[in-house]
Amino acid sequence: MIKDLILPYIRQYCDDSQFDVNAMVAGMNISAGYLREITHRHFSLPPRELIEAVRICNVLELLDTNESLIIISTKCGFGNYRTFRSAFERRMGITASHARDLIRKSDDKEILIKQWCGVLWRG
Repeated sequence: MIKDLILPYIRQYCDDSQFDVNAMVAGMNISAGYLREITHRHFSLPPRELIEAVRICNVLELLDTNESLIIISTKCGFGNYRTFRSAFERRMGITASHARDLIRKSDDKEILIKQWCGVLWRG
């Protein structure tokens, strides 16, 4: 089923800042309309926002490292830091620095990150 291929496909390529909906449509050999229909139905998000949500989840998993937020955002496929910062704050409701502090203080980082990723999309 195509829905089962979408998240693995995004995860495989989302660290590339050039990866976008057009690349996904071409790479998966499906129409943009069909991709939009599938992501709305199964993840409650348009494809661009689903890609962004996966990137943010990848960022969350790296926040416990000592790497700078700029390096982390680049590793996770955000083209520039301002785009990352805006997307993170809009989606998470807090800054990445605040999220980093909360993760570092958490007794169970994995559960916290999993909960946060769970609110980014339904799936």
